[in-house]
Amino acid sequence: MRKHIFTAILVACGMSAHAQGSLNIGNYDEIEEWDSPTSNLYEGSYWEVAPINFYLTNSGTQIILQKEQVADLAGQDITGLNLKYYCEGAYVEGDVHLTITLTEANRDDFFRDSENKNRYRCFDISCGSAAFDDDINIDTYSYDSMCGEVTLPFSHPFHYSGENNLVMTISATGISDTTDGGFYVNFFYAEGLDKQALVWASDKKTWDEVLSGSDGEDLYLPAFGVSTINAPVMQLTYESGDAPASTWQSYVPTRNEDLDFAEGTFDAYKVTDFSSEGVQIERVTKAKKGEPLVVRSRIVPSISPATGATAQADNLLQLSDGSVTSDGTLYCLAKKNGVYGFYRMEEGVRVPEGKVYLQVTSAANDFIAFSGETTGIHGVATEHKTSTDDYYYTLQGQRVVRPAQGVYIHQGKKVVIK
Repeated sequence: MRKHIFTAILVACGMSAHAQGSLNIGNYDEIEEWDSPTSNLYEGSYWEVAPINFYLTNSGTQIILQKEQVADLAGQDITGLNLKYYCEGAYVEGDVHLTITLTEANRDDFFRDSENKNRYRCFDISCGSAAFDDDINIDTYSYDSMCGEVTLPFSHPFHYSGENNLVMTISATGISDTTDGGFYVNFFYAEGLDKQALVWASDKKTWDEVLSGSDGEDLYLPAFGVSTINAPVMQLTYESGDAPASTWQSYVPTRNEDLDFAEGTFDAYKVTDFSSEGVQIERVTKAKKGEPLVVRSRIVPSISPATGATAQADNLLQLSDGSVTSDGTLYCLAKKNGVYGFYRMEEGVRVPEGKVYLQVTSAANDFIAFSGETTGIHGVATEHKTSTDDYYYTLQGQRVVRPAQGVYIHQGKKVVIK
């Protein structure tokens, strides 16, 4: 009799009828249902299990798959995840909530901060969307050790660019409510993929709380109870898909961030100058905490901490805290009629909180458009007229007739009065 866990999800979702292929991580096809494995089975401490820990209430795993390891998935929609497990004999039935999120990352390993109690830093997936998010059923009955298979079709396929590394984040909650010490389920590890999985488990805190930073730990994990181990044996299914279009958005890092993704997938910029020829932008790869930026992206990124961030000078972008009101000289990043750019805000209109904006002169046109391939330093095209406005403006957008010492915006440029 074949044994299953997660049997309910097989009926509820089903696999895509258009799946075109699968990619094995590790010796997936070699593991048979009735095998008694003698190798590549996780047998370390009870929390060192990837991707799901069945011993504690909450568990989380982040897996780095380097782009060379998943090259076959480049330009494809990832549609599902299959796992094989080893059950040493038990009977348990109950529900567990499982979330799987896929993102792209610019790091090959997990960051560990020696100045912060040697804690691991999780990849930030706050801008990601879950490919799988559902209650699943545990139903296994066995007196003999054996292997089983888990099939998890994604409700939201993930398009992978192939230009960056792939990060899979898995969260499981509620396990100990339905299991006991007799429920011995382990997974297999992929040989040669050592330290490509970060695992964590707790009876007190959920993985989502850790990832959101709601515990005040700034996405860091204490070294105790956290391990980096081999990535698990698994199979990813995929089908052909179209790459998403690039989108522009405001972005302000909440900590020093490494933004050096492959160009054309995730590009962050500061604005360095504004003149009658247009707005000059410059690509940023090491961002400082709190620095206003504009980002062009066609991926769902996993952001990681910068190990050598440097101060970025000559950035004309400003960030609204929700109280900034336009006097007719403020331009906010927006999309209108399908076109991204900086649009003039009418007098008296507030700039939304979290949006970046530019302080320019009143003689500029109503729209400043991005132009060209934005790699390196490029102009932003505009038919901006020569300004006759001789006023100075503070960085907060207030007009000043007789400026004192400080930094101001004058005729679209940042100037220093000494």
